[in-house]
Amino acid sequence: MNNRQLTVEVMMDEKRQISREDAQASLDTVAQSRDKAAKVKARPVWLDASFCVGVGIVMVVANIGPKLPSVPIALGCLTLIAIVYALASRRWVRRKGRIVDERSVGKNMLMFLMAYAPIVLSGMLRPDDGWSLPVSIGVGVFIMISGFAYLRLDERYQARRLAAGDYDPYDLV
Repeated sequence: MNNRQLTVEVMMDEKRQISREDAQASLDTVAQSRDKAAKVKARPVWLDASFCVGVGIVMVVANIGPKLPSVPIALGCLTLIAIVYALASRRWVRRKGRIVDERSVGKNMLMFLMAYAPIVLSGMLRPDDGWSLPVSIGVGVFIMISGFAYLRLDERYQARRLAAGDYDPYDLV
């Protein structure tokens, strides 16, 4: 029996009326089911953490200075990390697609600025030779933390909207 037939039978049965409590319990069950489904399909924390650690290490190498050919090494490592992250995401992330509408694009842009601003600002930072390594490590750690915060906030935003059903079918990409 499908849902439409069940609805018709309930509507035709005038003796049976759904109470307010039953209706609320049914809505709560649906909300809990959506929450559980969103949590099961969420991107693993360890995947985001490992990506951010890799990017932080690359930023330390890139900011060390002219003692090494640091920028080509950093670009090569960053490319390798991005490829590994993309392949790992295909393997361990169950949810496919994202909500892309006006609200999510604006919110994502603001969150991305939080993670991207330290990268841009670190390129402007040129400490003395004696402070090059500690400053580079500090910059790398700060970029690691801000990148991890961005990835987790974005994941939470997507999961919350999916769990609430707060999207149109055409907004999923």
